[in-house]
Amino acid sequence: MRAVALVALLLIILPVSAGDFSVSAVEIGKLMVNNTVEQLRNSRYMFMILDLSDNTLQDIYQNLWGIVYGLLVLQYVNNQMTNLALDAMLNDSYTADMSKFGYSGSEKLYDVVGYSVDMIGANAEDVFGDPQGSKGLARIVNAEYYVLKDPNDEFEYDYLGAYATELTLFFYSGVQFFIKLADAIDRAFS
Repeated sequence: MRAVALVALLLIILPVSAGDFSVSAVEIGKLMVNNTVEQLRNSRYMFMILDLSDNTLQDIYQNLWGIVYGLLVLQYVNNQMTNLALDAMLNDSYTADMSKFGYSGSEKLYDVVGYSVDMIGANAEDVFGDPQGSKGLARIVNAEYYVLKDPNDEFEYDYLGAYATELTLFFYSGVQFFIKLADAIDRAFS
């Protein structure tokens, strides 16, 4: 059954993906602004949900500190695992086969990291762009700025107004949330 669904999906996708991807940078800018607005709204709604829930449960902010504690524990363990991997990268006995990437076979892991830094640095303008925002990632960010500024008054939707409004409401809700969370510190930590 899964195989049939996968084949059907491929048949639908293949004709669509026949050409190279191309879209206006302004369209990407619109999506970026809208995505940011929706993320701010989602966060604000979560603050509001917790606030309403606190009216019923009374200890929600105190117990949020338990979640913070749990996340810190998980982050600590994850950092230990990451440190093991970073330490292994420093070990001369570990190598990676880089022949498929045009290098001379096995390379030490720290050298592979170095090659990666060199590649990004050597291609910085292609990757990050230029101050004019005419290429690289700067082109996309510049398009988002263009959409917010709307210099030619070409958009029917007020992207800047939506962004500024949601950012303001998010900030206000966040401050209320933080005050209530801080107020619960004495009850959460004995």
